[in-house]
Amino acid sequence: VSEVGAILRSEAKRRRVTLDVRPTSTAVELIGDRIQIQQVLINLVLNAIDAVADATEEQRRTVVVSVEKPGTDVTVAVRDRGPGIKPEHLSKIFGSFFSTKRTGMGLGLSIARTLVEAHGGRIRAENGPGEGAVFIVEFPAPAGTDIPAPRQA
Repeated sequence: VSEVGAILRSEAKRRRVTLDVRPTSTAVELIGDRIQIQQVLINLVLNAIDAVADATEEQRRTVVVSVEKPGTDVTVAVRDRGPGIKPEHLSKIFGSFFSTKRTGMGLGLSIARTLVEAHGGRIRAENGPGEGAVFIVEFPAPAGTDIPAPRQA
């Protein structure tokens, strides 16, 4: 999470979006492909930055939070203060070739879902309380038992 923040900080600044990255207080290890996990998080953060592009300056904010409790999944949430997700789009948002962007190909979230599931995890989207969207990614905690090895995506 910290690395993704470092990678995208200059892009967020260029777009005049505040990127607030809140990693866990201690290092959290995941079993999986580091680049693929970064790809998922980069996609979610860039989508969140895009979502607030037309917002007022004080609303152009994206928050990335990671949480890990011993013996539970590692959760990363990416929240924006954009317009949110239309209810009719929630069930389709991770489908291939579905996009709400004029220039989008509709593959980013589909690929993200594939990568997360290949690591034994789950990804979901919901509207935030009051405004914006929240994308939640859960990866199995390495301290648990029988953690599946990532499949080739």
